[in-house]
Amino acid sequence: MHAQGGEWVNYEDCGSRAEIMWIEVHPCNDAYNCTLKRGGNTTLRIRFAPRETVTNITAVMQVKKRYEYEPYPLNNPNGCKDSGLTCPLQPKKRVIYIQRLHTRKNAEKINIVVRFQLRDQNGNDLVCVYTGFHIADTTNQWTYAFLALAACFACFDGREWVNYMDCGSRAKILWVEVRPCDDPYNCTLVKGTDVELFVRFVPNDTVTSLTAVAYGKLGFEYKRMPVANPRACKTSGRACTIQPGTAVTYRTKFHVRKEYPKNVVYVRFKLLDQKERTQICMLMTGHIADTPFVFYEWSDSEE
Repeated sequence: MHAQGGEWVNYEDCGSRAEIMWIEVHPCNDAYNCTLKRGGNTTLRIRFAPRETVTNITAVMQVKKRYEYEPYPLNNPNGCKDSGLTCPLQPKKRVIYIQRLHTRKNAEKINIVVRFQLRDQNGNDLVCVYTGFHIADTTNQWTYAFLALAACFACFDGREWVNYMDCGSRAKILWVEVRPCDDPYNCTLVKGTDVELFVRFVPNDTVTSLTAVAYGKLGFEYKRMPVANPRACKTSGRACTIQPGTAVTYRTKFHVRKEYPKNVVYVRFKLLDQKERTQICMLMTGHIADTPFVFYEWSDSEE
């Protein structure tokens, strides 16, 4: 189903008008967090079907290293030329888009989040997806296992400021913390345990009421999740009214049920104010497991 060394990767849709079938990254050693080798080349392939006639496509890519997204220059931003596509694209016809990326030799060794978009002739997001990568000197699984284990020891107190994607917050998010968490880019949620969520933010509006809403995606669609403290002003340690420019911390708790399947999980979390405005909207990624530690086997390609 995949080219040798490639992988269908996990991604988060951020408003695609087209129907996405799959996304493949080559080479890739982990569908949840592909390693980009410094000085190496990577091929991105996206299979999708537009819902409307498309006469022009522009590719746009942004990279988030820590706090903000920055534009990433593409060698070929023209999606209708040398990309595997021939424009115009017809509605409901499945096509495969190809983009080749190069990771600089001096790129910082760090986890990143990539937002990749294909915009049509009207500036609409034909494709908009988020996915995670890890920049390193090697794609060797054994080495990566030690890096992951070291990250776990670094957060020995069981808490971690986690990576998240803002999906339209009116307030400014300062940080998001999950307890326990062993990887800020992919927290392990152990079945049968409770997980605490803390959000530090600064509203730009006067807030007199806050309601917490959460959705989880284990398969193909989001489903409503129960929140321990949905009435944020009464049960989360935060009294309302909150004045604009005041930094506050919201906290709540989730229970990871034992019957949940072991799989990657996407969480969309919102805080809605008294006017149903979205003060906080964020997307986070984790995975459900029986244990907080995952070890890789020795790779046969070990040099």
